[in-house]
Amino acid sequence: MGIDTSLIVASGSSAGAIAVLQAENYLANSESYAKSLPANFNFAGVIAFAGAIYSVLGEPDWNSLPCPIMLFHGNADRNVPYRKATILATGFYGSDYIAEQLHGLGATYYFHSAHYRDHALALSPLTDNHDEILMFLGRCVLGGEKLQYTNEYIDESIEPCETNFTIQEYLNSNYSN
Repeated sequence: MGIDTSLIVASGSSAGAIAVLQAENYLANSESYAKSLPANFNFAGVIAFAGAIYSVLGEPDWNSLPCPIMLFHGNADRNVPYRKATILATGFYGSDYIAEQLHGLGATYYFHSAHYRDHALALSPLTDNHDEILMFLGRCVLGGEKLQYTNEYIDESIEPCETNFTIQEYLNSNYSN
């Protein structure tokens, strides 16, 4: 089909964001799930709108540097943990946790952290943050620039609200119907 596989960017929202982050984590760790892909395949970039990585072995590992990753997440998200939600060694590690790990690794990332925003941030960047997304794609994905940046976004029109949730509150929010 003439596709340059070195320029594939994976993006997802909510469960889709979990899927693309999980896929990049599997690639960075040469997990068996990634072995069906061509040798040396990796995404050129990943963009995740309100995502997390699921792990049954404690905090996610990164055995090699991941591709450039752009994260959007609100710290009042009751559906996908902003930081983490775990029981023993099993749970979800959200964008804030991932950005901290990527920073420690020296990996390229851009994290748009929105104060008091809920799970609606899983969709709003698709209409509200084009400039940030295009900057990330141009500078980090196509341009190869190494960037480690967290944009602490505060919308003064949003009232402060609860940002720490229990496992039960996440379950209720996702499975209450």
